[in-house]
Amino acid sequence: MSKQDFMELLQFKRHELMNHLQMIQGYIHLDKKDAALEKVSAIVYEENQERKLIHLNIPTFTWWLLLLPLKYPNLRLKYEIQSQSKELSDIDRVLYKYCKQIMETATKLFNESQSYEMKLQLLEGETSETTTNIAFFGDFGHLSKREFRENDITYRLNEDKDKMKAIFTVANKKV
Repeated sequence: MSKQDFMELLQFKRHELMNHLQMIQGYIHLDKKDAALEKVSAIVYEENQERKLIHLNIPTFTWWLLLLPLKYPNLRLKYEIQSQSKELSDIDRVLYKYCKQIMETATKLFNESQSYEMKLQLLEGETSETTTNIAFFGDFGHLSKREFRENDITYRLNEDKDKMKAIFTVANKKV
């Protein structure tokens, strides 16, 4: 991790927080208490997801994920952690490798003038496996294929071509 990356991430997070606070302040001034509370609840949820991510002990993957919005400004990132594990360090590099590969493929397919949303889910199964779902939301109407495979990962577009999904499963060594 470079000092420059750290400073850029800190600046980005601060900017994001200030935007949220200004929105809440605006709702309060407009006497829209419900909208302000809804925004606060959304922020709390996002921060709890980030806390869960950080506590999984997957530093390479976490650092890469946190830096994504800086590298891809037209990508809005959301993630959901559904894991009871406190220790996924044995799959850190594999998660990083596959997700980085998916991002490289997906961004080649992005229309640069469009905004996209990426939703990443880490789902711990009942066995010793962690499934990673990655869905991209945006305009993929320019693509001719609805399904393709690249480097052991299958990509599928929905019928409306506004959602592309990539899924992979990794077996955890520690149970």
